[in-house]
Amino acid sequence: LLALAFSAKAGAADLNGYVMGTTKAVQELPLSGDRVAKREHFKLAIVTDDSASPFNLASQDCMATNVYSKDGKPLGGHGYCDGITASGDIWWIAVRMDADGTVHWTNYEGTGALQGITASGTSRVLAGFADGKVIIRFEGTRSK
Repeated sequence: LLALAFSAKAGAADLNGYVMGTTKAVQELPLSGDRVAKREHFKLAIVTDDSASPFNLASQDCMATNVYSKDGKPLGGHGYCDGITASGDIWWIAVRMDADGTVHWTNYEGTGALQGITASGTSRVLAGFADGKVIIRFEGTRSK
């Protein structure tokens, strides 16, 4: 997806890596001012730089409503995600996209191994393909 201010806490660590998968516009809505809102579904896989991260090799599904100019330039948007680790724990994420395409994200704690872990940071699309595949780089900080 996804910088937000993050207070330094004991146990803070970098949370960086790549998200890869597909995006699909599930609905387009015309807006005033020659803009269009696109409800988009992202189906993603996470690979963190730190292979010991509890978020490494997790899946993530996101829904976002983003606004674009009629020529396709992003104007901003908001959405949410949930992530599920390979071991079956879940966490929730809020996302905001800026007009320059930067996605700000905040992870809220989840279940099991993710209980008590929060994080925030930013994401940028590195590559987007005509068939909907995307490669995204994220950088952030987590607590605990």
